[in-house]
Amino acid sequence: TPIVEIFVKQFENHIPLKLEGVWRNTYIKGSFQEIHDHSGGGDVSGCVFLEDFDQEAGKFYFYNRHASEIGAKWRYLLMGDKMDEMLSKVIVHDAGDVLLFPSYVLHGVTLHRLRRPRTTISFNMSFV
Repeated sequence: TPIVEIFVKQFENHIPLKLEGVWRNTYIKGSFQEIHDHSGGGDVSGCVFLEDFDQEAGKFYFYNRHASEIGAKWRYLLMGDKMDEMLSKVIVHDAGDVLLFPSYVLHGVTLHRLRRPRTTISFNMSFV
């Protein structure tokens, strides 16, 4: 996709990138993806969303591994009613959007509640 090409071209004169793997994720009703990272598979990870965001579909989210070290009362003082956003951030996307992020960042997908599958394409790249 053009966004990946633009991203790679920004690095090619400084640090070349190598594609390490590409795979399809298909979520059927009742499935999810536990919190994980891709730090063993590359330096940059990406996700291509093939469908528009749907509140009932499995939602891609980032998890803040350090926020759990802050007590609930402190989280409330710091974030108020938005204290859950300190722990995780759901990504709202359109079909065709590409999300790039450091491979060490924790992320997952919430429970998929629709009858129709949700499919994404993921990949890892490494700095050469």
